[in-house]
Amino acid sequence: DAARLAHTQHRLHLITVQGRGALHGISPLSRNAQLRGFARAALANGLGRTRLAKHLNRVIFSSTQAEEALPDWLFGQPPFDAFDAFNTILAPLNLKNLTPALIASGTIPLILEAARNLPDAPPGHYWDGGIIDYHLHLPYHRSPDLVLYPHFVDYIVPGWLDKTLPWRKLGHKKRAQGDAWLDNVVLVAPSKQFVASLPNAKLPDRGDFKRYGADHDGRIAAWRIALAESARLREAFARVLTHPGEFEVLPL
Repeated sequence: DAARLAHTQHRLHLITVQGRGALHGISPLSRNAQLRGFARAALANGLGRTRLAKHLNRVIFSSTQAEEALPDWLFGQPPFDAFDAFNTILAPLNLKNLTPALIASGTIPLILEAARNLPDAPPGHYWDGGIIDYHLHLPYHRSPDLVLYPHFVDYIVPGWLDKTLPWRKLGHKKRAQGDAWLDNVVLVAPSKQFVASLPNAKLPDRGDFKRYGADHDGRIAAWRIALAESARLREAFARVLTHPGEFEVLPL
């Protein structure tokens, strides 16, 4: 763990959310309290993504010092330049909080118990950072260069609560508020034809546990096929980069 945190070339950043308002506190929240709090948050988000900021903070646990943790073009120097309505808090990632921060970054509301009072971070309840930053819709336009965005779909959904709101999807086929952030983004995603060729014509997901039930061998076999096809796709993409003249570029 210490080696991962002290790596000279790679930086580890864990994105979480911290509850505000009804979702704040240092004592455990009952499931009913969480249900009420996230129901309010979902309603606020439906009315406007900026309203969700009244219910959640963005907290990034970073393995580097604050002044060098994240690109200047993305967040600026602490205190961070506000690029959206959410409070963005940077916390040091260290041996004391690595495990709880990692758990918090994958804690699904109402399914898993909230992580609480993480060391070297503001007190409160923490959940998966995807609630705010599901597909990482960040101000990439601040970068002077192109930004490579490897993805699994050909659009970006800003927050997890936006999944059921089609007008929040940002992609090359639909103009939407805030899409200027993506003007210099090169998004690379598998085609619909590739996904259709996979078992069950979809990418593997946790819904497969319900789909296959006790048929663990069937689920594992389907996942292994998807992994093998993904490896083939990776090799094809590498070939495109090294031998671009061999391929035809089709219009969007």
